[in-house]
Amino acid sequence: MKYWFATLTPSLPATFYAMEINVKFKMTIPDEIKKERRIAISINLRRVGQMVTHPRQVFAELENENHKADWKSPIIVIGLILILTSLMSVTTSSGTSTTQAQTYGSNTSFGFSNMSPGGMQGGGPMGMGGQMQSTATTDESGATDETATSTTTSSSTLLSKILSAAGTLLSFVLTWLLVGSLANLISISLGGQGNTKLATVFSAWACVPIGIRSLMQIMYVLATGNSIQAAGLSGFAPASSTTLATLLEKILAQIDIYSIWQTVLLVIGMGVMTKLDKKKSIVIAVTSIVIVVLLKSLLGLGVEKIASINVSNGLLNTMMR
Repeated sequence: MKYWFATLTPSLPATFYAMEINVKFKMTIPDEIKKERRIAISINLRRVGQMVTHPRQVFAELENENHKADWKSPIIVIGLILILTSLMSVTTSSGTSTTQAQTYGSNTSFGFSNMSPGGMQGGGPMGMGGQMQSTATTDESGATDETATSTTTSSSTLLSKILSAAGTLLSFVLTWLLVGSLANLISISLGGQGNTKLATVFSAWACVPIGIRSLMQIMYVLATGNSIQAAGLSGFAPASSTTLATLLEKILAQIDIYSIWQTVLLVIGMGVMTKLDKKKSIVIAVTSIVIVVLLKSLLGLGVEKIASINVSNGLLNTMMR
């Protein structure tokens, strides 16, 4: 890069001396920035598949990686599957109301049978005055109500999809972090090696059966067109509306072959991480899962009770005093 400067000297007023200055710039990029540019989210699907066939080998590889162990692969894969499952469940549940609205719209159509007898008895030529006009007015109002209902249903369905997907993903992430934290704390209390990072990673990979369960649910919806109503062992809950029966139903709904599979994987992972015997590893895994199931059931029961409260005017006035 070149700059030219002209200087005026006192001795030579009309003479300019040109001075050439060469400036060279060298752009240097730190190595940290170069490394950050190369960072990309990678999903190890091969390892996700190995969790089904060789889980102990996967946990051993994760232990060797230590703080660099991959936790993103199972979380991203399972999260996407859960979002898809929740969206399909909401769409399936809203299909019944949409079909009913379409049936109502088809029943409001009129034909020649709605006309009044001929002559001037109907108020017009060929009896198209009184009865025909009232029927047409009713059909127009019915069509308007159907359009408004359809628009409201579409907006509510979209909102339900978004809320369902967000709630499902948030519940999964919180459950994963809570199971990992509890497993680490219980392992330390039993004399095992504590490693919060590794326990969280192992808990994430132990959630692979949850993703497989969601895939089975998607296949069920595609095959039958309906979502699963009685999840887990909730069908064995007593048919009662008491609080205890509702709580038992929510607990049983979280127990199935996939949750048991998740517990078995967590037992293997805790054995690899803590170097404890099998009995203590079973205690760590089962206790962590049971605590999380109870917390989720109690939280679900509380939300359901709050949503079912019908605040009357008298009670509201009493509370406002």
